[in-house]
Amino acid sequence: MYDFTSEAVVKAFPVARVGGPHSTGPGNPKAAEFLRAFLEHCAHERNYATGKTGSRLDFIAFHAKGAPTWRGDHVQMGVAAQLSSIEQGFRIISSFPEWRDKPVILGESDPEGCAACSSQINPANAYRNGPLYPTYVAAAMNGMLQLADRSHANL
Repeated sequence: MYDFTSEAVVKAFPVARVGGPHSTGPGNPKAAEFLRAFLEHCAHERNYATGKTGSRLDFIAFHAKGAPTWRGDHVQMGVAAQLSSIEQGFRIISSFPEWRDKPVILGESDPEGCAACSSQINPANAYRNGPLYPTYVAAAMNGMLQLADRSHANL
């Protein structure tokens, strides 16, 4: 699907930048394997649209989400889950010499895991309307930038 879609996009709009896979966070073993298989396909396998080896990949994208938990009267933030997922993604990407310098986009970089979950339906999410959430986002961003620097990732 990626091969045909990316070829069609570039054919219709030659200056378009295509990439992916925009899969779930590589902190999950199945998602990590999917990212690895996608990068392997784009680097070394047959492109199903062109028949040639490799697929165009202008950027690499995946999702990284945190894991806060409600503790009855307060929320305990879970930035470690998000940063661990990002670190695993960077590790996978750096294992491919072809992709080490490609831009990495965190397409769903959600420090709490469910940004679309309403506090009206889930009152535990009301903390997003106070100072905790932006502070948490800033801490997560700082961690992401440090990981990118250590991993030499092009975040």
